[in-house]
Amino acid sequence: MNLLRAITMFSSNQSLVFIISLILLVGTFLGCEQKNRTAADPPEADAIQLEKRMWKAMSNKNISWIKKHMAEEFQSVHSDGARNRSAELQLIKGLNLGDYTLSNFKTTQSNNQIVVTYSISVIETIDGERTNTEPAPRLSVWSWQPDDEVWQWTAHANLKPMSEN
Repeated sequence: MNLLRAITMFSSNQSLVFIISLILLVGTFLGCEQKNRTAADPPEADAIQLEKRMWKAMSNKNISWIKKHMAEEFQSVHSDGARNRSAELQLIKGLNLGDYTLSNFKTTQSNNQIVVTYSISVIETIDGERTNTEPAPRLSVWSWQPDDEVWQWTAHANLKPMSEN
């Protein structure tokens, strides 16, 4: 009888161990799934560095870097009107940037969007028009692209009138 009781106790302890192991295994699996889910969230971005890198790429005419970081749906607005990605790339290819100074950065990040405003003092030629060096405000929007794991430039506003000389 004691042997039968010992076997029954062992059997129920084995079931308890199995259930606890199953719960731990499922908990571990769910924890990994949660970690994978947050891995798709946008990383904390240094919006100022994104903007500085874009200006450096424009200055150096690094069009491949710009294309990689410019959204297909990109849109900009300048004093002479709006441009889509293709038109903005044409403008950038024709830019002749002199020395420039970026300042007065303000950034806001909400989930997968970053808005960056700043001032820039730059000597540049846009569409054959030479601008002065007076600081002018700019605004850029960056969006996180989880499939490509890259921040992409989505929108830009150049608030400097092109008719100033």
